[in-house]
Amino acid sequence: MSHRDQTTRRQDAQERRWLGAVVLAALLLALLPADAWACAVCNDPKDKNRIAFLATTAFLTALPLSLIGGLLAYLRRRARREDQHTP
Repeated sequence: MSHRDQTTRRQDAQERRWLGAVVLAALLLALLPADAWACAVCNDPKDKNRIAFLATTAFLTALPLSLIGGLLAYLRRRARREDQHTP
């Protein structure tokens, strides 16, 4: 048996193991109770809680974007100032 055949067989066996692991994981997830999929916060019947959740989500989404944007603006201004002072 050639080296290439051995490598191909090893790869095939590894792919079958991965496929088996994925199928097993999918079956285990399918067997979880429906309550495990529920989100305690997302579907709160109280309107005040739902609005607070959505506002917090929006804030936490915008925060890193704002920090990155602020850092880039600072670096751009700093680079422009250094370019102006360079002879």
